[in-house]
Amino acid sequence: MVTNKGAFVFVTPQDVINAGLIKESIVVMPREDVKREAGKGDLDQAVLDMAIAKRSALLKQYATAGAKVNPLVLIKLPNDEKKGRAAEGQNKLDFTKDYLAAKGIPEAKIAVWLDKEK
Repeated sequence: MVTNKGAFVFVTPQDVINAGLIKESIVVMPREDVKREAGKGDLDQAVLDMAIAKRSALLKQYATAGAKVNPLVLIKLPNDEKKGRAAEGQNKLDFTKDYLAAKGIPEAKIAVWLDKEK
């Protein structure tokens, strides 16, 4: 249901979902893919590589369809720094940023949203 008030238009989240503008949920890496990659070395690197590859494949599919869509990769990191250590001993945020930079992703293309950092 859409109602107008002043200069604002209020739309329920369900209306936006039904219109296909946003998704009701986010699909994470399929469990089977993660299990397959788990035995190949560092799982953090494997999952990031899978996400980068999936984004690249989606970008190609959108381009083939003539759609100007730039897929987003959302990376959720743990809140607890003691648990959130990568294999190299870095915290997960620093590891992720360094790994993405090593993959050629410019820092200006990486957005970080934390409790104290936005």
